[in-house]
Amino acid sequence: MSVFNRCGLASVDDLNSDEMIRLLAQLEGWQLRLLEHDEQFRSQDYPWPRAPLYSWSRIWEYPYALAHLEEYRSTYSETVQPSAVDIGSGVTFFPFVMADSGFTVTAVDNDPRGQTDYPRAVQALNLPKDTVVFRLADAAALPFDDHSVDIVCCISVLEHVQDPISVITEVNRILKSNGLFILTIDLTMDILAQHALNPSQYRVLRNEIDKHFIAAVPEMTVHPAVMLTEANSPYSPKIGLSLRMIASSIKRYFYKMVGYKTIQNPHRTVFGYVGMKREWESKTLKV
Repeated sequence: MSVFNRCGLASVDDLNSDEMIRLLAQLEGWQLRLLEHDEQFRSQDYPWPRAPLYSWSRIWEYPYALAHLEEYRSTYSETVQPSAVDIGSGVTFFPFVMADSGFTVTAVDNDPRGQTDYPRAVQALNLPKDTVVFRLADAAALPFDDHSVDIVCCISVLEHVQDPISVITEVNRILKSNGLFILTIDLTMDILAQHALNPSQYRVLRNEIDKHFIAAVPEMTVHPAVMLTEANSPYSPKIGLSLRMIASSIKRYFYKMVGYKTIQNPHRTVFGYVGMKREWESKTLKV
């Protein structure tokens, strides 16, 4: 059974599994292909990492998503290419991995650089021009018809958007009745932390997810001792973490002075979720 056959927190134990080694080889291969052609397609002012796989959370998130993409693709015949959307894609190797796995892929992002960089990347890699199609859009207003997409990936995006509830509503709208939603989000126990959801924010988001989706794989608990965090990840952002910890300590001191209670652990972890539309559940129950 797949080590990723669950919803729940990431574990450092997952990183040592045979499945992880296989998936990482596939992901690293595509990342390297894009890096070799980086100067041919990348906008010079592109602000994000060129090798996102080698970051504290993506080293787990990309394999988690790919494992479920492969499982979902196996339910279709070889002659069918299900449609896949990568929300908040940036200009990365991952949409190409999705295409290589047998999907017709649309990358969606609000960064206009994707409009030039993706076509140039496809050309530089000598791939068919429709291998990855880019759409410039906000995640809260996805440019797809109702019930038109087979699978949606959303990897570490919702903790960075102003209205994650609207994104969940949009994902539900565009997915087909048997569509699959693959989601990862960064979580924290620190109510002052940025770029991660604190407990109250997570509860609000999870309530919205559960209104529209039902977990497609079991939800399982990861012991705190093996929970993957930005502190114990093999790609821990040590310098950045130190600066964030200093800033967070200052903010905690201020909030303590005015009477707010805070939690002392600022480390982020990452949560993975795979869901099917509740519309699908209702139709199945009627049958």
